[in-house]
Amino acid sequence: MHRVTLVVLGLLMAVLSVSQARSARADAIALLTSISGKVEITKSQTRSKRLAAIGDRLFENDILQTRKNATASLLFTDGTIVKIFSNTRLSLTLKAKSEAMGSRQIGSLSKGILKGVKDIFSGETKKETLTAVPGIRKKIEEELGGVRVLYPRNSAILTTEPAFRWQTISQQGAFTVSLTLKGMGGSLWSIRADTTGVPYPTGKPQLKRGTTYFLRVENEKKHDSYDEIFFRIMDGQEVAEVKRYAAEMEDLRTTNPDDVTPLFLLANYYSQKGLHHVALSTLEALEKHPSAERFVLEQKMGLFFKMGMWKKWEEANQKLNAMK
Repeated sequence: MHRVTLVVLGLLMAVLSVSQARSARADAIALLTSISGKVEITKSQTRSKRLAAIGDRLFENDILQTRKNATASLLFTDGTIVKIFSNTRLSLTLKAKSEAMGSRQIGSLSKGILKGVKDIFSGETKKETLTAVPGIRKKIEEELGGVRVLYPRNSAILTTEPAFRWQTISQQGAFTVSLTLKGMGGSLWSIRADTTGVPYPTGKPQLKRGTTYFLRVENEKKHDSYDEIFFRIMDGQEVAEVKRYAAEMEDLRTTNPDDVTPLFLLANYYSQKGLHHVALSTLEALEKHPSAERFVLEQKMGLFFKMGMWKKWEEANQKLNAMK
């Protein structure tokens, strides 16, 4: 087997001083976003070796080893994506990254694709128990017993004519669906529905971009059974930016279909933009890769909490705790 000399790869981050780098609380400097074949990680603090998983966070002096016919991709905090080819042993330090870029075993797929990606390098999402989150059990019981708006739910959206979906324990009876402009009393319009979902009503004025609305769905036979959420329609400039970024990620995926790094970038980007529904859909695509399960659960928990999807939050939290 061809043996590759130890390659040293580093990233000097402006956000980390030397003293911070030496601290036990130093941030991760890279995220493992794609794996093919056998890839191992040796943690610098424990010197223990294990198989790598998508979503692993790498810290200073950690060692990444790709075996025969294996590859990996790393996403760094400045947005640079680096592909690691087979039979490579990589030690991450805070030395200049340029020292390694000339190696045949390492190639940069892209640079500066996304600024402000640091959020996805933080430590694991805190695994709260149900007793540690005041009122969450009550919220779950209320969710299971009444009307629950599913879409759009406490999120930014792209379209000005959204369809509305909700769920309820009882499928009997009808529902009153009303829309209100944020900060104004009275509904803009109100309709009656016999199902748990309706397209945007024909004849109603198109919603305005850059505007926040409140949606209320109420069971006509049980007036105390209702749900009210908000959603914001992105303005034209925001929509153009989102489409441009999504196209950029699609180009990356076309270049290398086996590399799921663009899915990490997209999920993080959509979450930062408040497009929670789209972020969840992107994470579901990433979920098809078994080794990404922990990362996906951590990200979903944060989104479910923001959206008030308490039952789903509970289910993700239980799965994450079972993985300890």
